[in-house]
Amino acid sequence: MDRITDWGLINYGRDFILNNGYRNYNDGPLSQNGQYRDIVRDFDNIDGLIRDTDFFLETRLDTLLGNTAAMLRLDRVAHWPLAITVDSSYRLERSLLDIRQYPGSVKLHDPVLNSHSLRMCAFYNMYEISCAILDRDSWEEWLSCFPEGLDPHDQESIDTQTQTIMDSPERNDIWDSERADREYQTNIENYLERNWNGPSAWRYPSFEQDWCTDCRRIGYRTGCDQDCELMDGPYYGKYWNIDRVLEVDFSDPEMR
Repeated sequence: MDRITDWGLINYGRDFILNNGYRNYNDGPLSQNGQYRDIVRDFDNIDGLIRDTDFFLETRLDTLLGNTAAMLRLDRVAHWPLAITVDSSYRLERSLLDIRQYPGSVKLHDPVLNSHSLRMCAFYNMYEISCAILDRDSWEEWLSCFPEGLDPHDQESIDTQTQTIMDSPERNDIWDSERADREYQTNIENYLERNWNGPSAWRYPSFEQDWCTDCRRIGYRTGCDQDCELMDGPYYGKYWNIDRVLEVDFSDPEMR
């Protein structure tokens, strides 16, 4: 965060924009100035810098205190797509791409995706809590129901939300009905299992045997630079056999 608010970084960024640094490969007046030598390399990969900063801010917002942070959290959950496929949502796709393409950002800002996991638990809870009381597509209704925004996404607040759901006499089972498409969360669970020793996740080994090595390593196909994304969905008809999936040895390294 210190680098983000550093005046040297701001000045260099201004020069980068004015001199079209994105197209001229970061060859501007200040790139040869020794005063900025510690900053120049950051702009060699401006896309990576932006994505890393975005990942950091997304994670930092989870626990920030104050009214502004509370309202930003409310805005985020109100517009987060939970019940659609990954390829139908830029935000879901971008999230999976960040995890796959910038592993250094994950390792630096959110190892094991702990903050991400708490955030998604909060999103799911709010999705269910809001079901009976508002039109979730209406920001005005979110604001009227939660005028002070949302508390930080820590374990205590999530436990409180969960208890509210369990105690509600009008509780309904929308976990599976309205959130039936769990493609995004399944991808995250597969990633955690294969890269951070996470718990076993639901997998489709008979389908995955056609994936490239990197997709099997990362746990999903989004962002593949080969042809894995061109395949059909997880119920890949050529290989789908429910008995085979249920009996498969998930410790088989060939299926990782």
